[in-house]
Amino acid sequence: MAGITKASDELGEIAGEAMSLGPRRGAGWMALLTTCFIGASIADVSLPSSEDGLEPSTGDEQPAWDVDAPAFSAESKTVPIDVRSGTWMNLDVSPSGDQIVFDLLGDLYLLPIEGGQATSITGGLAWDMQPTFSPDGSHIAFTSDRAGGDNIWTVGVSDGVLRQVTDESFRLMNNPAWHPDGKRLVAKKHFTTSRSLGTGEIWMYDLAGDKPLQGVQLVARQSPNYQKELGEPVITPSGEHLYYTHAASSGSTFIYHEDSHGELFEIRSLSLVDGETDTVAGGYGGAVRAVPSPSGNYLAYVKRVRAESRLFVKDLKQDTERMLVSELDPDMQETWGVYGLYPNFEWLPADAGLVYWAKGKLWRVTFPSGEITEIPFHVEDERTIFDAPRPRVAVGEPTFTTQMVRFARTSPSGEAVVFESLGKLWLKRADASPKPLTNHDSARHEYSPVWAPDGK
Repeated sequence: MAGITKASDELGEIAGEAMSLGPRRGAGWMALLTTCFIGASIADVSLPSSEDGLEPSTGDEQPAWDVDAPAFSAESKTVPIDVRSGTWMNLDVSPSGDQIVFDLLGDLYLLPIEGGQATSITGGLAWDMQPTFSPDGSHIAFTSDRAGGDNIWTVGVSDGVLRQVTDESFRLMNNPAWHPDGKRLVAKKHFTTSRSLGTGEIWMYDLAGDKPLQGVQLVARQSPNYQKELGEPVITPSGEHLYYTHAASSGSTFIYHEDSHGELFEIRSLSLVDGETDTVAGGYGGAVRAVPSPSGNYLAYVKRVRAESRLFVKDLKQDTERMLVSELDPDMQETWGVYGLYPNFEWLPADAGLVYWAKGKLWRVTFPSGEITEIPFHVEDERTIFDAPRPRVAVGEPTFTTQMVRFARTSPSGEAVVFESLGKLWLKRADASPKPLTNHDSARHEYSPVWAPDGK
């Protein structure tokens, strides 16, 4: 109580000085001082206690967050999974053409090209996705949150050694793709705006060195306020061009009801030699998820035909395109695709065909014949799960503490404050609890109190 009285005395002294600044400047100071006074004298602040299962912070530096070893005591349990289908599975084909790597429920798996039993190559609580083989097949780059946020990692195919490539804590990363020299990676860096929506930039990272890398910007977002997608980067086999998906509709503000029969997205090509940018695919139905063939002569991508997603192949020399696969899952052109607008797929060596995911399965389509066969897979594994937290929410309590006051006005003497909360007026003196100023049994709302000059 002595502390509150002292605060009141100090407030009165400062209030007098504030009003000496003149009515306009003094009023601004008084509004700030009133807020501080109320917060110091009537706020009901609860600090964590040992009874809550939390310890108050001591200011000591906390250890780095480890997704696979969370710093809480909730009991976990292990559940088995035994599946032959999956949802939204990104995949890649090894350079030799004898293996597929894919993601499923946050882990990565290797599979013989003919199908069969899948082998886990990553595990734990971390969410791993979007795997892609290095040009020599010795490593796999992927997106993972194992350091606390989405970043780019690599894992050795034979030894399982993990390495973190990027170290972003705010502008998070996804969609890694290798440079043909195997010494560099490109990836999308996600940027948000005043909305939760945002856009992307394409960055390149040189793998030389041991620490997480800073990277070099290749494609910048259109503006800080741009809210439309940019991502899905991939470098051509020659290493001379970067393909990426870019929003093609007009305006910079994202909306949910755009017409997918038009051109929502296009695939652009950035020359890594002279910096020139061209559009290589788009038009009616748009174009997303560019995948160049090993020869560099063809480009596969997803586009819409009468609101249905299809897999197309473009002959880059003849400048012609054809539909190769008519049955895909819906892409995400009308909605928000931070991680890409369709799961990654890949060519087979020698431009012999493509392997892709659709309808929960893995498929192989030969090129140019278009013959489609299923690649069966079987995943037997386990996952660690936690029961969902069920906090108690107080409903219908007879009393509660309000968290906000409005229209606070300090008395001329500086000894009291009148304010409104929940539609009623309250009077708060420095040495007492707030008291009703009027009849609170009335259904009328009361607000905007003003003191008389004499404070009575």
